[in-house]
Amino acid sequence: MTELKQETAKPARNIKKKLLSIFGVLLFASVVFAAYTVLTTTIPITVSEPFSVSYAIVDDPNTLCSSLDSSSWYSVGNGSSTIPAGSIYPGEYRKICVKVDNASEASLSYGFTYGGTGWSQADRTEINNSPVAGNSSDISAIEITIHEDAIPETYEPTISVTRG
Repeated sequence: MTELKQETAKPARNIKKKLLSIFGVLLFASVVFAAYTVLTTTIPITVSEPFSVSYAIVDDPNTLCSSLDSSSWYSVGNGSSTIPAGSIYPGEYRKICVKVDNASEASLSYGFTYGGTGWSQADRTEINNSPVAGNSSDISAIEITIHEDAIPETYEPTISVTRG
């Protein structure tokens, strides 16, 4: 009978050793994972608008927008804003220059959308999306010619710069 007790005691000892080994490995792993969670942090990042937009009105078709000095440009904020255009007569031409400054390091695309009242009385050229290199400016022109049969009233073309 003592032989039977010794034989059953050996497997129980082996099971204890195996359980203690597994428990030791789990204890070690929990210490490693606990150290990892202590090093976790959150970094808040604020995304800012990279574009600032300026406009200029040119009445001479031979004047290039890129040749205008800084006093000719009107800065426009992110909200709605108007720029002084003065009077224009039927049959006359105006060029609206648009300067987009990109403060980002990345090259970003932009485009224009048109709206407002009076567009039916004017011919216009449209500008497709084009990229602005990082930390640089891009200048484009929108040309408007008022039709000869336009009725004298206030026309309000709206030009919006869109990013993307």
